Parts: sequence; C-alpha cells; structure tokens
Amino acid sequence: MKRCLVIAPYELDSSYARRFENHVRELRSAGYEVWLASFFNENLHPIILKKTWRLDPIQLLAVMHNWVLLSIMLLRKRFDVIVFVMYNPAFLLLPSFIARMMKTRIIYDMPDPAPEVWVESRGLVYDSSIVKLMKVIEKIGCSLAHYVIVVSEAMKHLVMRSAPASKIVVIRNRLFVNIALIWTRACTDLNSIGATKPEGTFRIVYAGRLEGPHDGLESLILSMKFLSDLNVELFLVGKDCGRYLEKVKRWDIDERIEFFGGRPHGETLVILSSADLIVVPLPQNEVSKIALPGKVLEAMALGIPVVAPDYSGFHEALSTDGIYFIASDDVNVQSFRIAQVIRGCYVDKDRLKAIGAQLKKRYEKTLNFDSERERYIQLFRNGDP
Repeated sequence: MKRCLVIAPYELDSSYARRFENHVRELRSAGYEVWLASFFNENLHPIILKKTWRLDPIQLLAVMHNWVLLSIMLLRKRFDVIVFVMYNPAFLLLPSFIARMMKTRIIYDMPDPAPEVWVESRGLVYDSSIVKLMKVIEKIGCSLAHYVIVVSEAMKHLVMRSAPASKIVVIRNRLFVNIALIWTRACTDLNSIGATKPEGTFRIVYAGRLEGPHDGLESLILSMKFLSDLNVELFLVGKDCGRYLEKVKRWDIDERIEFFGGRPHGETLVILSSADLIVVPLPQNEVSKIALPGKVLEAMALGIPVVAPDYSGFHEALSTDGIYFIASDDVNVQSFRIAQVIRGCYVDKDRLKAIGAQLKKRYEKTLNFDSERERYIQLFRNGDP
C-alpha cells in the first residue's frame, strides 16, 4: 500500500478538521495509508488516521524543531506523497528539500497566498521587507512542489508569480463538500438546537470565523440598522463573537441578531438550510478578490442564494446566479450597500427561490463532490489532473 503524509503546521479549526477528515477518507479509498502531522485537534476522528504526529505550536524558536522533526520522519519513513496544507510556505522548505531528494511527490494545498494574508491581517504594506520575503519564500516553496492547489482562476493568476501555470491546479470544492454524507450526522430539528424560525421571518445566515475587521462581518451587522422596517433576522454562527456584542447593543439591533457561537458542522448545515439568504460580507482587499469560502459551496449545494462581493473568485462559482454588492473598505459604505441588496431580495422572494434552484443545479453540474474528488486524487497519480 502506498503511503501519504498530510501536514498542517497550525491548530485546526472545525473547517480544516472537516477537510482533513475528507482528505483522509478519499485517499484511503484510493489505496493510500495516510499519516497526519498537525497540532492535536479533538475534532479529528482518530479512527480514520494511521498515525498522528503532534507538532509544537509555531513560534520563532519552535519552527526549526518542527522542521527537524518532520525531516527525521521523512528519512525514517518512505512516503510516496506529501501534502502541505497551509498558506505560509516557509514551513515546508526543509522537509520539501528532503522529500525531493527521496523522490517523493509534493502537493502544496494553498488556502490563501501568504503575502496578501499578511498585508490584510497584520496591517503591513506591500513594499515592506517582510512581504517581499514572503514572496521569495512562496516562490521557493512552489518551485519544490510538483503541484500547487488553489481555489480559483483569479488566485491561479496571482500565484503564477511563483509557479508556472502547468503546475497550478484549480480545485474549487477543496473542502470536498459532500452534503449527503455530512447530513447523515446532522440533527435535523431546528428546535433542538435553538434555531426555530418564526413564520414569515426572512432569515440571513453568516457562518464562519468571527475574527476581526478583515472578515467584513461588522458591515453585515451594521446593515441591520438600515432594515429596521423589515421582518429580517441575522444568524451568526462561529467562534469569538464577543467583540461584536457591545456594538450590537449600542446600535440597538440586538433583538434582530442571534449569536450562536461555534457549532458542529452538522448543526451549522441545519442552520444554513433554514436561511433565505447567505451573505459573505468580505471587504475590499486583495484576499477577497481571489477568495472562495467553503460556505459558498455549501449554500449552493443546499440551494440557498448567496450575496457576495463583486469579485472574480465568486463569479467563477456563482456566475450570473450570484447576488453581488460592490465591496468597500469603508464599513459604513459597505453596510449600506449590503442592506440595499438584502432589501431587493426581501421584496422579490419568488426570484430568490429561482436563484437558489439555479445555484443548486450549477453546483451539481460543475462543482459536485465526485468530479472534484477525481481531479484531486489524480494529483497523487503519475498523470496530470
């Protein structure tokens, strides 16, 4: 049996845990013995793993220790394929050099480009020495990999600064969203999870990490101020919602907004399925322009209309059936634009249902689980995807 090592050098949140679980399942079905190197994460089911390597948290002094740990493992165990799932390629450099010497196939699964992520999340500028260094590291990391997986054509064009187009593979359904499989684990009773939907209520759902300004969530919350005359409620599903509680009370919209905190994936899907509208409020920045969050694919699979920024990554998935707003880096401007789009959807619910049906057809035709799975598995074989 061939042996595959999947590496994620950071603590996994629930969405990454789901992706790893799906990756492991699919690789095992393709005949691979799968090993996982990551931080310990209780969301992963050990029964599907052959071996779990727990790495220390990435700190300045711990990086070399992890590199050495992985390098020793690569020398002791012969892997046919190594998959690095990370946006920061610095971690893969030394292990990749060793893997190359041992003629191991290397796949670099890039959720987001590191330089752009650092600019938006850490307030850096593009001509700073740190960002320039990240671009150099990205180029070296991509040169060592046999294939680089990205989520959109827009991201592919960006990453072509570091790798030839022939090496970059676009897999949009990179979470392997398999609604039928996940739904069997879900509790289908909204009452039991406190998500009952009052009759006649127009429900908007946002599910994801509630991190900070770069997620655009504040603009979505603020948009509720412009919809006070409508029977609209906003459900927020995700961790770390405390930073918004005070603002919601100050804006006097707390009765319209429900904070659900982190939920198991099955329960999150149940809440998503009850939505009239899914909103992805990403602001104007370089990461948003190439993004394609997994929740967009889940909404499409469930037949729920999606409101998203007018960027190419979203157009690739949603096409003409997407409902778009012009993103802004000004919270007040963006909140008003989102509110106007929501109002238009509210007054034309028949059109909204038709859009949801079209999105579901589009998902089943071009983004379905089986077709994306085959393209992913093909990367592990000798042939191109």
